[in-house]
Amino acid sequence: MINAVESAARYVQDGYSLAEAASRFGVSLDRLAAHLSEPPPEWAEDTTAAQALTTVVREAEEASGDEGAKRTVRFKAASGIRMRRTRWLQGDQQGGHIPLGAITLLAGREGIGKSTISYDVIAKVTQGTLRGEHYGTPKGVVIYATEDDWEPVILPRLMAAGADTARVYRADAYEPTGELDWISFPRDLVRLAEQCKEHDVALLVLDPIMSIIDGKLDTHKDREVRQALDPLSRFAAAAGVAVLGLIHVNKSSGTDPLNSVMGSRAFSAVARSVLYCIAVPKADDPEGPDEFLYSQEKCNLGPKQGSQRYKIETVALEAEEENGDPFRVYTSKVAWGDVDSRRAGDVMEESHKVSRQKGGLRKDLGEWLAKRDDLVPIVEIHEAFDGQAKRGTIDVTLGRMVDAGEIERPVQGMYRATRLTRSTNS
Repeated sequence: MINAVESAARYVQDGYSLAEAASRFGVSLDRLAAHLSEPPPEWAEDTTAAQALTTVVREAEEASGDEGAKRTVRFKAASGIRMRRTRWLQGDQQGGHIPLGAITLLAGREGIGKSTISYDVIAKVTQGTLRGEHYGTPKGVVIYATEDDWEPVILPRLMAAGADTARVYRADAYEPTGELDWISFPRDLVRLAEQCKEHDVALLVLDPIMSIIDGKLDTHKDREVRQALDPLSRFAAAAGVAVLGLIHVNKSSGTDPLNSVMGSRAFSAVARSVLYCIAVPKADDPEGPDEFLYSQEKCNLGPKQGSQRYKIETVALEAEEENGDPFRVYTSKVAWGDVDSRRAGDVMEESHKVSRQKGGLRKDLGEWLAKRDDLVPIVEIHEAFDGQAKRGTIDVTLGRMVDAGEIERPVQGMYRATRLTRSTNS
């Protein structure tokens, strides 16, 4: 009868790695290597990491029904467990934004600069300038992005941020036939760990984190989301890699940022740190440049860090075609501003307040115009509502009312209520 070691050896002979064979059949790497008279891979010299990765894959396979191994339960006294400090990719001994060995979420609406911020972090990791555990030591970064293309989008953003592109890697999975395939967890965890070790990787960016969730799983069900994220979390801990997952948010009438994160609450529950990007209300200057707030809304490993404002700037990069013809690529980079005492929840509350104020202004404008029988010039409207709102806010509100058919603008700069509204209020 063929034992587990022999089965694992045959698995290796079929082209699979030592680590994958060991994890699949539940045997130690040293034992399998000795059987094959091959040394274990370099990353396996750290026996704690090797055993942890083996456990991650085996348990994931058991949960999915791939293995029928008999499980056991063991107790260990707390007195036999030693404390350890949290290591921060971005932070210090008092706390930070992105912990090593754990999942961090970066949440926010589309077009608010989440990816641009992640490239700023990536650039600093590759340059060794990110304040944290690896400050002064450049490290590698892996990007797994499914929404943006590398040539026209990702590479220009990396260059605009100042990244050392020789230390940034694209993650691809290949079938034995050579066919390109999507990365999937936990199937590719061991191979991913090997590549991270080989390329001295400190950060894995998933843009978006939804991309690694198996299509058969419901991202709105906690149990099924955890089925995908728990192995990822254990992988991060075993490999000592920070995982930064970008995720979109839903429109929410509430003021709890974590409730707005798309999908199951398990996403923010499994993450040890949740970072949030949100637009700052522009009630005082509706036509001014967009400004955003970068805030930490959750941190299980230390005190929450302060918030900071930022803007997104356009950058023009000069490049050449293969034939030498020059061309220009326009991309973006983050411009950091002042620290801010508010968090995303505070800004949400402000936004709701601004919306309520605009709703009141809209109603007042409509009622005021309905009492006028003639066209009213914009100057007169500004004077009438000078104490209630700024001119820019009045102009924007009038434009929206025209678009909605609530008022008319037959001549530029002149407004009146619709005929139906005038007759109703006469």
